Amino acid sequence: MNIKFEYMYRDAGNYKLYNTCVLTNRFHKPVDELETRIRKSLIDEEYFNPVKCKIPKLEFPDNDDDLDHNWHEFLSISSTDEAPDLQLDILEFVQLSTVAHCKAFP
Repeated sequence: MNIKFEYMYRDAGNYKLYNTCVLTNRFHKPVDELETRIRKSLIDEEYFNPVKCKIPKLEFPDNDDDLDHNWHEFLSISSTDEAPDLQLDILEFVQLSTVAHCKAFP
């Protein structure tokens, strides 16, 4: 089973963009265990920088760098039979989000 990863971007005006991507689950970890690991790796158990975590960045065409930010919000994961659309394993995401959390967060 692969993992469907759901997330969103909320800009300074509280407008939202949503996206999903499908990641591999090479080690066949259960969804509840993965969600716990993901939340522990994120800033405030919710936020991550998509560029540092190799997840597609969401932004509005009129993005204002003075007001808007790079933070995206993790929403949920679920098992899926869909083929992966990224060359990224869910545990890689966990590792990258932990590393990104430890560094300065632009």
